[in-house]
Amino acid sequence: AVHERPVGVPPVRVRVGEVHDMRTAVDPLDAYAAATEALVARARAGDRAAFTSYVLRDTSSQPVDMEPLHREMLRFVDGCWRDGKHAGVLAAWRHGKTLLLVEGVALQEIGLNSNVRIRVISGDDQEAMKRVSSVRRFISSGEYRLVFPHIGPAPARESEWTKHSIYVERTSKGRDPTLSAAGVLTGEAGGGYDIIMFDDIVTFRNSELSPKTRAEVFEAVPQVWLQRVDPHSRVLLVGTRWVFDDAYGKLGAPSLGGGLCGGAPQFAN
Repeated sequence: AVHERPVGVPPVRVRVGEVHDMRTAVDPLDAYAAATEALVARARAGDRAAFTSYVLRDTSSQPVDMEPLHREMLRFVDGCWRDGKHAGVLAAWRHGKTLLLVEGVALQEIGLNSNVRIRVISGDDQEAMKRVSSVRRFISSGEYRLVFPHIGPAPARESEWTKHSIYVERTSKGRDPTLSAAGVLTGEAGGGYDIIMFDDIVTFRNSELSPKTRAEVFEAVPQVWLQRVDPHSRVLLVGTRWVFDDAYGKLGAPSLGGGLCGGAPQFAN
């Protein structure tokens, strides 16, 4: 049965078992409100799957309907980080890697710690700007605001929200943006970061079509970007394999794809 939602409650898709105890919820609207409240509480507490289900939207603007693979990817990244290791996830196109692991994790980390400094490194500058633009849209959404109502543009720095960086209201007086993005070959690493995300740094253009650029992409990872890794920093790499000796292969990736969990500069299989 389909019931109207209470005013002010955004839509949510809840799987069977998502709510611990629905036996006392008789009214469908009460049941819906209870499900929403439970999901929001879990997302606010750091549950990756709950946050993804409630806040993120797919290319059709619908709530993300996660498969077991997606849940496993999220668990894997958190497991690597919990053990103090860099995390890498490789999969084919259209598996939701960027949405879940880059944009979703970045959004939740900002909500959990408004002082966090996140750097996203993409295959080129245009893709980098897309990541920042997407995160900006999600931050202004009703779903995100319900989970993290304290997150919003820093009033004194709202004019500094650009295509490459954003600043949220925070207690830190640091100059580094909350989230910034750049192409892998820009050559300018900037300041230090708490989280560095490599998002599809290997592309058809910079690997298959150009062996010279293929080597430059790999060299940029340890020589430029990982130089900004502090002892407490977390590193995430997501992407798709293109050729045998691409940057992912040189970083220790298996030949077809899967998970990587290791230390810099190598991601030990």
